[in-house]
Formats: sequence, structure tokens, C-alpha cells
Amino acid sequence: SFVGIGSHHMQKAGVTLVTDVSTYSTIGLLEPFRYLPALLMRLFRVIKSFFQYKPAVFIAIDCQGMNLLLLKCARFFSIPTMYYIAPQEWHWGTEKQGRKVVGLVDHFFSVFSQEAAFYRSCGGKVSYVGHPLLDFVDSSSSRDSFCQTYSIDPAKRILSIFPGSRNQEIRLTAPYLIRAAKLLTDELNNVHIVISIARSKYSNEIK
Repeated sequence: SFVGIGSHHMQKAGVTLVTDVSTYSTIGLLEPFRYLPALLMRLFRVIKSFFQYKPAVFIAIDCQGMNLLLLKCARFFSIPTMYYIAPQEWHWGTEKQGRKVVGLVDHFFSVFSQEAAFYRSCGGKVSYVGHPLLDFVDSSSSRDSFCQTYSIDPAKRILSIFPGSRNQEIRLTAPYLIRAAKLLTDELNNVHIVISIARSKYSNEIK
């Protein structure tokens, strides 16, 4: 059985949610302060679940800031730990920082070969599993079939807009992206705009 932090996809997959923090997902240095009380409350709820459920293993997924705190707690309670999509110390950090992460994690599951090589060099036990997007992208789909599915004139160039999957991302970036797209369509009459909507609940706002 799986218990954890997640959103609707995780719940649909059969995970009993201790808390859903997707509403409070933040970017940057200042924005987290807005949600700090709510985030701390949910953090303590997760720590409490270590007592309640006594997990056989704690699997951290991405989200460096919160997961490094939870990994320390799991270590304190002698719970084995794993990390899937570990902190990108291999990309912008140092070996010293990498070794600190290794000290909290029993086994890494890496999505990038560079990530796997870095954490191995820091003394970590690593399995390179590849990037999950490769399992979802249908490379066999033709441009014509894509255009047919979404009623797009195949003679036009396609401009895709990805305003994000967080409330604040969409609120702050979508108006500028859409305005930029309008400028392009005013200049070029052979462009078709496609906007990605990460979750149906954002549909009305984006439209």
C-alpha cells in the first residue's frame, strides 16, 4: 500500500493522500513565504504520518526543498530512503553538496545519465531508469494526423504555448504569452496557436 503527498494523478494511481500540496506549489525566493503557514502545517502532517503508518521505505520525488527535510526525518526514524529525480547538484551544485544528499539517501533512481554518474561518484547507490517522458511521447504520430485531430490547417506553422501547471504561473505568465502570440498572428497570417492546458480546472481561466 502507498501513502504520500500528491495530487489527483497520484490518488488515481491508488495512493492514500496524506496531503495535497499542489495548490501551494511555488517558484522563486519570495513566493513561498505567502504559503509558509499552510506548507509548514502540511509538512508536520507528513512527519506525523511517519509515526502513524511506520513506512517500510520513504520515496522522495523531485521537490528538493521539502524532501531534503523529510529525508532527514526519515533518517531519524531509521526509515530506508530512496530518491527519484534527485536534486540537480550534478547540474548546478558541487560534489560537497552531492555528498550531503547521498548521506540521506539509500538508493537513487536517476532520469539523466549525468545525474546517475554524479551521484555514483559521490558514493551513492544509483539505478539509471531514464526519463519518464520517453514513455509518453508518441514519436510515430505524424504531423498530418496531429493537424487532423485538432482541426489545424496543415499548411500553417504551429506555435505552442505552455502557460504552466500552477495557479500563479498561469496567472502571471499566460497573459503575456497570449499577447505575444497575438502580435505574431497579426504579423504572420500562416500561424496556428495551440495552448496546452495542464489540468481541466484551468480551462475556463485560460480560455
